[in-house]
Amino acid sequence: MKKILAIGIMLCFILLNVSVAQKEMAEKTISFGVEKKAVPIGGPLKAEAKKIEMALPLDIQVTSDDADEKYPTLATDKAGNMLMEFSYAKSLVEIDLAFAYSTDNGKTWELAGPVDPFEGEAELQTAIDFCRVEEGKSLAYGTFVTTAGNGGITPFIVFEDMKNPETWVIYYLDWTDDNFYSLESIDIACDEEIEGMDEDFVMTYIMSFPAFDNWPEVHSIPFILFHPEGDSYWCYWFYYNYSSHVRIDIDRPMDMIYLVFQTTNGTNQDVVLEFAPESALGEWGDGKGEMGLFRVGGSADATNPDVSADNNNIYVVCQVNDKGNEDIVCFYSNDGGDTWGMSYIASSNDDELYPVVEASGNKATCLFYKNGDLYVATTEDGGATWSVLGIVNDVEGNVIGEYAFADIFAGYAVWMDNRNGNADIFFDQATAVPILTIDITGGFGVTITISNVGTADAKNLNVAVDISGLVFIGKSKEISIDEIKAGESVSLKMITFGLGPVTIKVTADGTTKEASGFMLGPLVLL
Repeated sequence: MKKILAIGIMLCFILLNVSVAQKEMAEKTISFGVEKKAVPIGGPLKAEAKKIEMALPLDIQVTSDDADEKYPTLATDKAGNMLMEFSYAKSLVEIDLAFAYSTDNGKTWELAGPVDPFEGEAELQTAIDFCRVEEGKSLAYGTFVTTAGNGGITPFIVFEDMKNPETWVIYYLDWTDDNFYSLESIDIACDEEIEGMDEDFVMTYIMSFPAFDNWPEVHSIPFILFHPEGDSYWCYWFYYNYSSHVRIDIDRPMDMIYLVFQTTNGTNQDVVLEFAPESALGEWGDGKGEMGLFRVGGSADATNPDVSADNNNIYVVCQVNDKGNEDIVCFYSNDGGDTWGMSYIASSNDDELYPVVEASGNKATCLFYKNGDLYVATTEDGGATWSVLGIVNDVEGNVIGEYAFADIFAGYAVWMDNRNGNADIFFDQATAVPILTIDITGGFGVTITISNVGTADAKNLNVAVDISGLVFIGKSKEISIDEIKAGESVSLKMITFGLGPVTIKVTADGTTKEASGFMLGPLVLL
């Protein structure tokens, strides 16, 4: 496949609290800045979840039919189980929700649905994320845009076990008592555990409301929603009127939340990134929060953003029209948002549109649309340079290009395609990527197991082990591993001797895992 090396642009930041950079382009200017400040927010508003009973038809082979299947999202537990959520339109007025699941890494799929959770309403853009494996069950959460309640309702789905539709339940939060309306865009992100939360997900969406209580009227602003321990569901909102296209991700090793959206700035469209630690969710009772703020603006439009972060590597991708047509750019940080750079992912004479991105340490994969095809690009240096690898779809020219047309998870892609005369969902491996997991166990010494659950071999790994506490032997160690083949694991044994509470931190090629325990001489209790 033809490879195109993207242009890396190094940018220098000035000032102590506000970092700003500006680059002159061919016709217009893109400027961007990052700062940390108290961001005024509204809320909280609280609601109780209501349950929707649904019966999903089972054991139906996934086949093409006359319905238009659109807006697919994908999740996998990286152990062979995959789950897909999408909109299922039988006609212009009958638009329902459907799912497909696989237990063999996407080789075969079974359909679950369609279902009509809100009778007579339309179910549109979807979102889904894997949470964790618990007692052999792969837990995931999902959500979707619905017109129910005039768009004043936020639904979410609990997939207690991704591979068992009988465990799936739809809930919803009703904000119509305060006349909320016009749900337009939605996303969800999970962590294995979010401290202080009853459920380990954070949702974001775009909604509007008239003035009520002490809150002013707003039009299409971003919200964030979560479930504090022992309480109702809380939502807060950010005062960016006329916003759209909201996305959210959690950097699991760093416990950081990243929320990105498109917003109107005069006659232009900007992209705004808000970021804060998970612990900040419990500190917003006063209506303010210490957050990072990153804004892409200038005389060029920045639109259709997506964000993904892993181990302090942050990738914000979006469209810009600085050269007279639509290109895909990446704004990246490798230090948790302290400093930023910008690079082009794709910049041809044709329009490149609707990017989605997935981070894996200092590597990332981006999908985008161009001329009826789904393209894939990758970076291996934290976003500084990108290579366009080629087209994912085998039958060219039939990919449907619109916002939320595709998704990526663990290197696998789903997208909308009309090669059969109507909108169908297609699935394929976009790129082979190594994905590392780390397991830390105790006993006599510490055993570290590094597994490659991805689809490509992991090579030239640097592993660092640091143990904090009263440790006399084996406090730190650095190890080089030549290769871990896809699907294989490597175990490392460390002899240790210490006394009292300890924290063990292991980092392998950008993936980090921590474990807390207690040392009694050579015995490690975790």
